[in-house]
Amino acid sequence: MALAVLLGGFQAEAGSVAMTADGLVDLSKFDELEKAVIVKTAENMVVESIEGLRDEVLAGKDGSLKYKKLFAFSYVLLGAEAHRAGLAPLAQANMFKAQILTEYIRGETDLKKTQHYDQKTEEKKQQYFDEVIARNANKTHSSLTQDWIDAHARPIAEDILAIAKEKALGK
Repeated sequence: MALAVLLGGFQAEAGSVAMTADGLVDLSKFDELEKAVIVKTAENMVVESIEGLRDEVLAGKDGSLKYKKLFAFSYVLLGAEAHRAGLAPLAQANMFKAQILTEYIRGETDLKKTQHYDQKTEEKKQQYFDEVIARNANKTHSSLTQDWIDAHARPIAEDILAIAKEKALGK
């Protein structure tokens, strides 16, 4: 990941992920760029995991509905995680994405409008990342490895996926 080269200020081994008293990944010591990359990596992991469950979920009763709900719940939780990390623009974008998916699930909007808003949301998220990178361009950064980023993002993704699966699939 190219962003890994920009990250810095906090060198840690992949196995030493600090947790809060509540059992959540402690993001308090990281700067905005580090937090944003960790949360975005968690999002990528969640989406990849859900896509990996596609056939299994769609094969079950009400599979299409449950599959959509799995994404919607995940984006609510990703929005909450971004909010917890102090990443308001990312939190708002993920919550908006969850809202649009929920409206689609309820039949309040059509697929074309949902896809349009999804594209606009992803563009907003990319704009946010571009701005964060620009604000941090003059900082001296050490290079964090993809393993370090993944080690911090993985527990977040696993928690989000577990809760979303419980809510959407009853698992």
